Amino acid sequence: MVIYVLAGTGCLLLLRFWLLSNWPATPRRFLLLVLAALALVPAYPSEDATTLAPASIVAVFNLLFAGGWDAASVPFLTLALGVIAALVLGLIYHLVWGRRSSIEE
Repeated sequence: MVIYVLAGTGCLLLLRFWLLSNWPATPRRFLLLVLAALALVPAYPSEDATTLAPASIVAVFNLLFAGGWDAASVPFLTLALGVIAALVLGLIYHLVWGRRSSIEE
């Protein structure tokens, strides 16, 4: 689990500092939050599995290869809840600290 989180965080940092360095702060933050949710929200690959995998990968593989929408609905729901939670946290951050930094300037 530690390697999974470190790899996802490393990819997000690489994306942030390499590809998105010229973007404005607010769109960059929200895009990184959505990508973090897509990369780091875990799901069980099957009902009897004891390990976790990224929900985005589990959802796509279950949709295509393991029973269609019935098998992929739970990972998609988990992924949607993770993205919504990330966006809500980002909105709260923007409303509290984003306005504070614009007031101080």
